[in-house]
Amino acid sequence: MDYPNFLRSNVEAFLAGRGIAFNELRQLASRQGFGDARLLLTSSPVHGIATPTSDIDLICLCQGPVSTGQMATQIHHDGHHVEVLPFAAADVQAAFMAWGTLANGALHRRLKGYQDWDQHHALRLKYLERLVYGVTAEGDAPFLVHQDETARIVAANEFDTLHQNLICACLSTRAGEPDAAQAYLLNGALAAMNLLLSQAGWVLSNRKWTLRRWQMVAELAPGLIDAGLYRDISALWMQVQSAHSGVEHSAGPISHGAPSDRLGALARIHRQLLQLVNDADPTITNNTLTLTPAARACKHTMMDTQAAYLHDPQGGSRLESIAALPSLPSDINGLDHLPPATAARVLRGLRSGEWHCSLSTLLGSAAEEIADVAA
Repeated sequence: MDYPNFLRSNVEAFLAGRGIAFNELRQLASRQGFGDARLLLTSSPVHGIATPTSDIDLICLCQGPVSTGQMATQIHHDGHHVEVLPFAAADVQAAFMAWGTLANGALHRRLKGYQDWDQHHALRLKYLERLVYGVTAEGDAPFLVHQDETARIVAANEFDTLHQNLICACLSTRAGEPDAAQAYLLNGALAAMNLLLSQAGWVLSNRKWTLRRWQMVAELAPGLIDAGLYRDISALWMQVQSAHSGVEHSAGPISHGAPSDRLGALARIHRQLLQLVNDADPTITNNTLTLTPAARACKHTMMDTQAAYLHDPQGGSRLESIAALPSLPSDINGLDHLPPATAARVLRGLRSGEWHCSLSTLLGSAAEEIADVAA
């Protein structure tokens, strides 16, 4: 897909539809003290998915220093809600240098670096992503040169989301929670869609736009995403939706029979997508299972009628430890044989945050990962 033209055309259509010129936006930014800054229009307008009530999100690149605690200025102008946020050009340059280094890492390193990014960088992920696709008054997208890096990193995170939802769907099925299993399957399918869209260069982490972009890409660029994967993921989504609503859906290549069929379909999609993002890293296979206790004691848990709670002297409560559970399986396939009670306890531990199943746990601490990436 011709992304520079795609972004430019979307901006032109958005501004025309709103009846506002880029110069008006520049004047608004100038009144806030950013007259000398480079102005970019970002977010939903550049992606062609803005609604009549969407905000107009502007980023100003300033040559001088900008406080990292700077908040966006909210402006109401002729019925438009405009958000203006400044960043120092030097901070942006430093962020993209670190971003490029991270993109060269193995899957689990990209994943860990992505998850820890906001803790260690002045430019948060949300705005870094917006900058990549931001468009200037001249119709240029100056940071689109970082599109491939962004696609590679975000795809790693989407795969991890898919991976975690597959594990939780398996556990929910074993624990006798069919509704929860369906919800995890839907989340897994959404992550698979976002992964493929990201791999194709169209990165937008906000999940509320995923289905719309998934449908749009088939019309905008039919060959951009593998046809077989597109068909299988779309069929899985429709079948889980119809099963949840009680309406049978017979179309599509994936059986609409038992819930295990849909779980198997997500597992096959998981296996195929791993091949796209893994770069032959032997650390991770399609059957890798990571169940790791949280580094800190979990003080905040979801209340249910099945868990026992302990109270510490400070008054906090936490789920009973599952560290003493019988030996857990070493791979995802082994989850199919867990006793239901054990599956339910592990699931509660994951939901409460006492345990994690992210692939990022294959690395050590955040500090170690930052050192690895820097090296």
